[in-house]
Amino acid sequence: MKWHKPPFVLRELKIEVTYNCPLICIHCSSDATPNVTTEIEEYKCLDIIDQAINLGVKEIAFSGGEPLNYKPLLKCIQKSSEGKLLSTVYTTGIHDSFPLLIQEFKKAGLNKIIFSLYSSKEEIHQRITRKANSFNKTIEAIRTTMKIGLDSEIHFVALKTNFNDFSSVVKLVSTLDIKKISVLRFVPQGRGSINSKEILQKKDYLFLKKEIEHLRRNNIEIRTGSPFNFLLLNDAPSCNSGIDRLIINPHLNIFPCDAFKQILAEELIGTNDFSNLVNYSLSDCWNKSPFLNEVRRYLTTDFPEGCSNCHLLEKCLSGCLAQKVLKQGNFNKTCDPDCIKLN
Repeated sequence: MKWHKPPFVLRELKIEVTYNCPLICIHCSSDATPNVTTEIEEYKCLDIIDQAINLGVKEIAFSGGEPLNYKPLLKCIQKSSEGKLLSTVYTTGIHDSFPLLIQEFKKAGLNKIIFSLYSSKEEIHQRITRKANSFNKTIEAIRTTMKIGLDSEIHFVALKTNFNDFSSVVKLVSTLDIKKISVLRFVPQGRGSINSKEILQKKDYLFLKKEIEHLRRNNIEIRTGSPFNFLLLNDAPSCNSGIDRLIINPHLNIFPCDAFKQILAEELIGTNDFSNLVNYSLSDCWNKSPFLNEVRRYLTTDFPEGCSNCHLLEKCLSGCLAQKVLKQGNFNKTCDPDCIKLN
């Protein structure tokens, strides 16, 4: 087994610049809505980018909420480009000025844009987003982006409502000339915590696993991130939560990965020292946070007994740490709550 080893070097930074969003998705881990005004002040966001550049960060992403609604976003992209950071924007594509914005972002040096698409069917996508015409607006934004030649990808969150439509989404994406689609695991936090009925069951996960394997055999690039390690779909699985990446929310709290972003350090380990950028620098948080160091300790020490003796361990790595913490509220060593072998 190959363990992560120090020094841990920050390479990827994601900044949730705002919680404002035109959609009210049923699974939203950020509780974003059209009425929320919470966002990072412009000067602070630009300062974080400066700190990231000085730390040697290689990639930066802007998400939300809907980052297109964050007025300083263009300046943030420009500063990232000037600092040689590869930049990505995660978006719904829903904005009245999208065609103009995307042109400006490309000129400013944006490297990639990632759209959320939840179904090939308008009614299912909009049942999830809870916004009329959101499907057509997102598809149009994707077409606009592809037309100007900006690298684009799709993210698909697998829910009870939509998981059996995944192969149709892949077909739709191929007609849009997008070459890569990522399947994300639903995290029951934020608004998702009151929609736990959307969590897939074992038979659903096995169906999705079979679909992904079939599509991959047809040379379609489908990414499944580390939270899906338990589906045994990755030849070289890894979890880099807090190892080389970090998430910052609009309140300037830091998190080791997206799946942790509603788990506050003080609630989990009893202190938020070096776990926010209100009182501490990015460098100090990365190097001194007890929260991050506890995550690193977990990921660099022996697996729980039920996993350490499993012949599938090297394909699974004991599943998703964040899902375990959400389930039990601590860092105790256990198997993934959705382990397909045990359930």
